Amino acid sequence: MLEITRLNVRFGGAHVLRDVSVAVTHGQIHGLIGPNGSGKTTLLNAISGFVDCTGTITLDGRRLNGLAAHRRVGKGLGRTFQNPKAPDDMTVADLLRLGEHQTRTLQWHTVAFRPWKAAHQRHMFAKRCEQALTSLGLSPDLLERELGTIASGDLKMIDIARALMVRPRLLVLDEPTSGMNDHEIELLRTRLEWLRESGLSVLIVEHNVRVVTDICDRITVLSGGGILAEGSPREVFQRPDVIDAYLGEDEGKSPESPPASLEDTR
Repeated sequence: MLEITRLNVRFGGAHVLRDVSVAVTHGQIHGLIGPNGSGKTTLLNAISGFVDCTGTITLDGRRLNGLAAHRRVGKGLGRTFQNPKAPDDMTVADLLRLGEHQTRTLQWHTVAFRPWKAAHQRHMFAKRCEQALTSLGLSPDLLERELGTIASGDLKMIDIARALMVRPRLLVLDEPTSGMNDHEIELLRTRLEWLRESGLSVLIVEHNVRVVTDICDRITVLSGGGILAEGSPREVFQRPDVIDAYLGEDEGKSPESPPASLEDTR
């Protein structure tokens, strides 16, 4: 579904990503992990068209290099952000409409000369918004709520719903569990598994190792801008160099630090 070949990103004299190659298989959840500063978000930004890079990026056989960010969305790329930001007085429906705008536009002549068709399109949009929310375990009653009145965990789920409105082939998630409580994390885990079963491919950057080991089919580990390891969760978290890369971040282990072995995640 997604193939990245020898991708390099430089910011001035800093070589942030070096010859990174990653392949995300259709219908799988692929984890992207690594210590802070390893280049994870930079890689997502390169895929999304936010930073210049060299190398090749293809999505479902279509080359993305050189395309503007909104053109990549049109090719089937849905993206969320670690800290979603929107005006507090924007409603949830307004936010979801940003995603719908990429795939369907209500033309002025339809509104002027075919108001019944415009009304039907608005009705169908409302239905799709409700479906996007309910697919993530959220209530359609949220649609008219202003974003400033919604808890951070629900905002992260709503941002995923916004990304789903573009009908993506690949869903890219940047630390979706940050700011979530245990109940919300468990809900997200089950919903991502459901999306995988429906055929959607997912690339997820995540620090919560328990989530990664539970849902990911394959994991790529970045360290210092290059690939340190790749494989199944069991293969990756049994490697001493992966554990050392994480433990080098802090003096001790934090609640989200990787386990000494896969068995410690159960």
